[in-house]
Amino acid sequence: MKANKKSLFINWKLFIGLIILISYIAFCLNYAIVFVVGSSMEPNYYDGDMYIATKNFEISRFDSVIVKTTDNLIIKRVVGLPGEHLLYKDNRLYINDKLVADKYNSFTDDFEAFIPENSYYCLGDNRQNSWDSRKYGSFDVSLVYAKVAGKLGGE
Repeated sequence: MKANKKSLFINWKLFIGLIILISYIAFCLNYAIVFVVGSSMEPNYYDGDMYIATKNFEISRFDSVIVKTTDNLIIKRVVGLPGEHLLYKDNRLYINDKLVADKYNSFTDDFEAFIPENSYYCLGDNRQNSWDSRKYGSFDVSLVYAKVAGKLGGE
């Protein structure tokens, strides 16, 4: 009888361990924990902040996403969608010649961009201190790693 209890205890430990392992794998396949490095997304994201990002997502204008560059992963805001003509003129955003309110813009120099199909134009919220699509160009959909879902810890 004692051997049965020991065997049952080992089976439960194995079962719980397996559940934890499966949960961890499922989490890693669907989510990422990301840390903000630098000031390019201030005042909305700060250096050292930690966020959870989902790898299963649809992208809309002004979503915060994690994109791959040749060097690393960066957090930026989607401003332009595939196939659009984007223009910042006199600190205002125009998409396909229509004025679009950009609540994340404090100041943006004039520029324009034509966004290829299957690409996104992403900018840092701190437009004066950001390496973003103005430096790297539009980001192909395959370079969008995840979409920020929420902040972990703190305020």
